[in-house]
Amino acid sequence: MIYSSEDIRNLFINLENEEIGIVERKPRWLECIGEIELTDAAAYAFTKKYFSKDSEQKARSMLAAIHESLQIMIEKSNLMTGELKEDILRKLKKMKIFIGFLQWYKNQTHVDNIFKGLNIGDCYMDNILSYRKFELKVGLTNMLNLASTYEGWDVDPINVNARYQNNIISVPVANLQPPLFTFNLPEPVNYGISGGIIGHEMSHGFDSEGLLIDENQEKRKLPDVVIEVINARMECFATQFDKIYTDKIGNITADQQEVKRL
Repeated sequence: MIYSSEDIRNLFINLENEEIGIVERKPRWLECIGEIELTDAAAYAFTKKYFSKDSEQKARSMLAAIHESLQIMIEKSNLMTGELKEDILRKLKKMKIFIGFLQWYKNQTHVDNIFKGLNIGDCYMDNILSYRKFELKVGLTNMLNLASTYEGWDVDPINVNARYQNNIISVPVANLQPPLFTFNLPEPVNYGISGGIIGHEMSHGFDSEGLLIDENQEKRKLPDVVIEVINARMECFATQFDKIYTDKIGNITADQQEVKRL
């Protein structure tokens, strides 16, 4: 739709306005920037200006404390057997933690080299096609692991989206900005906001799905008694929240599997 005529784009905006209440169309320059997202270049400029070494150290200290607290919770848990508990503790110990951004974002030459082969001119449509070809080439190269520079990161530094995947915690620099994280605020405030987000992501390694994956990212079978206890506790959790939400809201979720994971 965005590559069609001005009239068709305006009709589409009017339709969106009727359906979901969009007040006005984005400025054309913002539409163009959104179509060609030079994320690594933007991340280089952003991290250079908005993320200090002190903020990084404070974030690392907070994450280490949360990691240690989770270890203590697992050690004190009466839910699992000694052997399973040791397996889970090993998984926690092997968990990789990425904070902020990769160090090469501080190197302008490295960032410039990432965009070698990308041709940008004066024609909008030519730029779109050029960028799509470049994006596909980079994606295929990274899939083949021939020249990947991302070292396991799967979240853009400027994307507000801390996540857990494959026993890796990624906390991008965008998550460590006000109001989510502020260097000068008291620690309880940062723990209550960013700490809650980080703890949530870290716990995914040990939720009802994470427990089925061992330290080597291989599937494992849980003892039946453990599964029964987990299911009972999830049912208790669901019952508690059913008493909070009204009938009008019901059980609608963005992902129906999310309840099971909680």
